[in-house]
Amino acid sequence: MKRISLASLIFAALASVVILLAAQESMSGQGKGSKIVGTWQTSGSVINCQTGATLASFIGLNTFLESGSMFSTGASNPALTSTGYGVWEHEGARRFTNTIMSFRFNVDGSYAGSTKITRAIEVDGSGDTFTSTNSLELADPAGTVIATRCSTETGRRLE
Repeated sequence: MKRISLASLIFAALASVVILLAAQESMSGQGKGSKIVGTWQTSGSVINCQTGATLASFIGLNTFLESGSMFSTGASNPALTSTGYGVWEHEGARRFTNTIMSFRFNVDGSYAGSTKITRAIEVDGSGDTFTSTNSLELADPAGTVIATRCSTETGRRLE
């Protein structure tokens, strides 16, 4: 009887450890399919939110850091846009939210304002690609929003 009880206790303890480790992995998003940390090559289209008409195409690189920070480069015209800096959060499963801020410049190099991009990202089950739907706010140098846009984007993990 003591052997059965001891064996049951050991089994229960091991099962508890496995369950706790699985829960921790699930909450932290450490499985590849639910992990966004790393560098991604992206491409997408800026679209008119009401009509869906494509306004511009873009490519970029996004790097998501373990700390919840990130940075991005690229745009339809990278000479007129600074590197973007932002934050991201794991919303659960394979879903993430991300906000990016960057500065815009006129052709003469003067400050034109800022761009704020808010993204809803979903990583596919393989963990190697993502899709996102995005909203953009373009602000003038005083910070007043002067235009809004939408965009869609795909990303491929850089290996």
